[in-house]
Parts: sequence; C-alpha cells; structure tokens
Amino acid sequence: MEALPRGDDVSGVAVHTSARIGALADRGQVLVSQTVRDLVAGSGIDLAELGARQLRGVEGEWRVSEAQSCKQADLVHAFLGAIRQAFDAMDTTSHLF
Repeated sequence: MEALPRGDDVSGVAVHTSARIGALADRGQVLVSQTVRDLVAGSGIDLAELGARQLRGVEGEWRVSEAQSCKQADLVHAFLGAIRQAFDAMDTTSHLF
C-alpha cells in the first residue's frame, strides 16, 4: 500500500519514501520526489532537478528536485490543490487507502 492509516498515524511506502527524501535536505531546503514534481506542474513553483538518488530502505532510484524561490507554504498549497483535483477526477468508488 502507498499509505496505510494506523490510528493517528500513517505508514507505507509513500510515507517512508517521503521521509527518506526529506532526510536528504539541508536546513531550509525543500526536496520533492518526481511524483510531487508532476503533481505541482503548472503551479509556478520552480523546481531544480537534482538527479536520481538511492534511498535507504527503498528499492530503486528516485528522482529528486529542489524547490527554488518559494516558501514551503506555496509548495504545500500547490500540492494539496493537485491532490484535490486528482480526487475530484477519481471514480467515487476509488479510495486513497
């Protein structure tokens, strides 16, 4: 499963991958996966491609980008907007978890 609710917590591959990408960031740096990059396309957030990285405990290589000239709030807002659009386009029988 990509994300699995566990009480007040969430676990799964997406959560683990996000944590590993976040651990690569320096103080004040915002790093995102290719998935997030795709979701915020057209939002006006400038993302610099950093290339493929291997993440501890996650198979394969993951493309990582750095958010440039934006506040974290801008990235979160754009990402949540993209998620909302994806849910709106989903069949009502589909579920995230």
